[in-house]
Amino acid sequence: MLRGGLISRPVRRCRLVSSKPQKSGEPAKKKETPLTREEVEALAEKARTEQRIWDAERKLFGGGISLGHPFFFVLLGSAIMLHYANGRKATEIEQNEEHLERLKRRVTARPLSPSEIDDVIAHKKRQMDLWRAKAHDTDPKTSEDAKARLLKLENDIAELDIKR
Repeated sequence: MLRGGLISRPVRRCRLVSSKPQKSGEPAKKKETPLTREEVEALAEKARTEQRIWDAERKLFGGGISLGHPFFFVLLGSAIMLHYANGRKATEIEQNEEHLERLKRRVTARPLSPSEIDDVIAHKKRQMDLWRAKAHDTDPKTSEDAKARLLKLENDIAELDIKR
């Protein structure tokens, strides 16, 4: 059978058995409720949809893709592109982690001088002035956040005064 220039094999279909075979001594059990026409049509539509999905998947991945097929080159190109993108992303993550470690070592390596402490305290006081204005905002969420930030700034300033 020729389909789209490709030779495809016929699909093997198997019928699923939902119950055990009956023994010769047992009477046959009847269904309690027969299916209505709507239920039969719904089941038929579901089966047709599943068969269309299966056929499309088989055409794409199972039937007739060889080294000369254009879809093969699309798959190959996308696999190579993903390989390089993942490698680049992993390298960036490693570099960022190394940079963060260097920053942490540099910050903890030396204590601040008294003039640097004064500069930090002055900066934090300027921040406190800005956050005080936001604490009087009408939005309760913003004012709560601003009050929490003000408390943190006051604690930071107290700690820096102790270090001076």
